[in-house]
Amino acid sequence: MTCKFCGSTIDDNLVECPYCGHKTGVAASADPAAEMTEQFAAPEAREKSDAKSAKTSSKRGNALGSIGSALSSGLNKAKSSASGSKQGSAAKGGAQRSGKLPASGNGLIAIGLVACLLLCLISIISVAGMKKDLENMNQEMLSLFYQIQNSTDKLQKQVDALERSIGSVSTTITEQTTSRNITITKEPTSVATYVGRGSDTDDAQNVPIFTVYAQGFELKFAWQKYDDVSGEWIEVALDNSSNNAVYGLHVYTDASKGYSELSAHNVTSAAFGTYRCQVADAYGVKNTASVLLTERSRDEAPTT
Repeated sequence: MTCKFCGSTIDDNLVECPYCGHKTGVAASADPAAEMTEQFAAPEAREKSDAKSAKTSSKRGNALGSIGSALSSGLNKAKSSASGSKQGSAAKGGAQRSGKLPASGNGLIAIGLVACLLLCLISIISVAGMKKDLENMNQEMLSLFYQIQNSTDKLQKQVDALERSIGSVSTTITEQTTSRNITITKEPTSVATYVGRGSDTDDAQNVPIFTVYAQGFELKFAWQKYDDVSGEWIEVALDNSSNNAVYGLHVYTDASKGYSELSAHNVTSAAFGTYRCQVADAYGVKNTASVLLTERSRDEAPTT
């Protein structure tokens, strides 16, 4: 019969499986001869089972190739050693049968070893692939790092160049501001005139004129009148024809020649007061020339 626990083929009358030690379910026999037959039949059954297991292991070994052959050779040695141990144990009365491994168990061990070997190979391949991926990732990270470093270096160079440029411009402006001065080469003269003088009907040729000449860089001229009420200087507002209808004043400027004049054409009573010409250059440097326009009667001699 076949043992339902280990699958080994054993004698039908055996009460206990000689390979795995489990009870077979057959009632125990009181016949001493049967017991002796059982004891002597056990080694023979083991040899048959060992031969069958060896054939099975040999077929599995051929299927697994060179790796299976090596494992089969080692297993055959292990089986021979195990078989000798089993026979010696059977001669001593079959003691400790439950601790011995059956032949079919050797096949399971071989399969387990092959599975472990395959798992190891797969793990090695996986680790190799991971190592390659890590190396590629490391190269990409290094490349990205070098790109960032190069960009940072270029940006730093641009910042340094910009700082040098700003410093140079600042120095130039400072030098030009401190070294340049606006020089007024001709100051205007204060005059006295009467209301309406310079009109088309009265003394048009004798118009009081304030003239300013200055030297500097890109000069600008601005005429201002002092306001006695607010205490501030206000611009002499001009219309499109460069005339001021409130004061009766006229301004003409030629900045390229450093020249500007304020003439009193048909002045009104509001025009009398203190004036100044503020001269400024492109760097903000300023200089000022001041004059006074006063009122006189018609009987007084004209001022030219």
